[in-house]
Amino acid sequence: YVGTSFAIKSGLGILAVAISLQLLEFPVAAQDKLLGSIFGGFFVGAGVGLAIRGGAVLDGTEVLAVILSRRTFATVG
Repeated sequence: YVGTSFAIKSGLGILAVAISLQLLEFPVAAQDKLLGSIFGGFFVGAGVGLAIRGGAVLDGTEVLAVILSRRTFATVG
């Protein structure tokens, strides 16, 4: 279902996310947990959208979404 280029891009994306989360110190965006979850959801969604637009994925559910979008009329969005 997926090609070599897709698999390589996805592997590099997953590796980059793992290394970034381990090595970089991220500032606290908000002290309120609800506002923090909203910021987190926004930025994670934007990152996943950019990864899919670039031809890669960052986890298993996105692989399923890409495969379904190729086989059906539905889009990833």
